[in-house]
Formats: sequence, structure tokens, C-alpha cells
Amino acid sequence: MKLFLAAAVAAMTVAAPAFAGFFNQTATPGSSTSGAYAVYTDNTDAGSNLIGAGFTLTGPVSDLIVGANVDGFGSGLAAAFLVSLPSAGSLPNVTGGNLIAWLGANAIGATLLNVPTSAGVASGDIVFATPLAAGDYAVIFASNGSLNLTDGNNTIGTPNVFASLNGDTFSAYGYDTGIRIFEAPEPASLTILGLGLAAVGGLRRRRAV
Repeated sequence: MKLFLAAAVAAMTVAAPAFAGFFNQTATPGSSTSGAYAVYTDNTDAGSNLIGAGFTLTGPVSDLIVGANVDGFGSGLAAAFLVSLPSAGSLPNVTGGNLIAWLGANAIGATLLNVPTSAGVASGDIVFATPLAAGDYAVIFASNGSLNLTDGNNTIGTPNVFASLNGDTFSAYGYDTGIRIFEAPEPASLTILGLGLAAVGGLRRRRAV
């Protein structure tokens, strides 16, 4: 499983940018969050817990930063995979007899997650060689260690959160784990941001004289 995560992600990800614009999230951290959903995989359905959330893109993007609120992480790797959804609010259409094999065959983007050693946000950057078109998608989290996503978050709207629960299909998950999806800015936006920061720096130097 470790080789599956590393190989699958290596072909689909690059270093994350230093800045990302807000796109979407399912919840904000609550006041008493604690580990509630353990994400792990051992290359079998019966020994695998996956969790994810659906979202809709209204226009093409070339870069998505994804993450989730976590409350602890064991050894191993943690990763996020992007798949298409049949429609808005639907569950992933899993086919075949093995959930892990289905995920490897159907992922259209992936990234390893930067996981904090204690409670915080685990995140990673999915970059697309060709912009991802508008449509319905889901981000799914997997780990060959033990990645604990938190419960007790403040839900935003009615998010489409689902989990595998040791099976080869997904079902709705009733507790919001704070899954987040951010859109990284286009290069032109980064240039404008850089020019703006440079201008602010120039004004500060002039005032200091």
C-alpha cells in the first residue's frame, strides 16, 4: 500500500505554491474537536477506511489545494485523490471488487499530504497539466498509517461528506470532518500580488526615511 500511495502521487503532484485563494470547505474547526474517523488502508476493502467530500467546479482550474482537520497521525503516508462524480451531491460510482484498485484506476489527480504532528490541518497541492474542467468532483483521503480526521466541527451548509466504512462502496457520513478545498491562483494573480506587496514595501521605506 505504501508503494501504491507513493507511486500514484509521484506522477501527479509538484511542490505546493506559497499562497492559495479560498475556494470551498465543508466546516470550520469547532471548540472541542477530537479524533473521530480513522483513515487507513491495507490494500483490501475489509481493512480500509477512506473518507471524502464532493464539490462542484463552475469553471476550469489548474491547481487545487486540498486538506482536512486532523487530530493525530501515525507512521506511513497520507494522500488525497481526486475523482469525478456522476452528479452534484452523489457518491463516487465504485465499480469492480476492490475499492483501492478502483481508486488507483479512477484518480485524475493526487497529492501527498503535509500532516502536522498534532492537531491541525493536513494539506497538499494537486496540479493539473491541463486545466480541470467545470463539473462535479470529490476529494478522497487515504493513508497507510493512521490519519485521524476530527469530529465536532462547525458545518458549513449541507456538505456531501462520505466514507467507505470497511466496504467496497461509499455511504453518507453524518459527522463533518472539516474537509477543505482551495483554488490556487493563476500565475498572473501571483504576479499582481507580488507587485502589490512590492509597492507596499516601497511606501513603508519612504515613510521610514
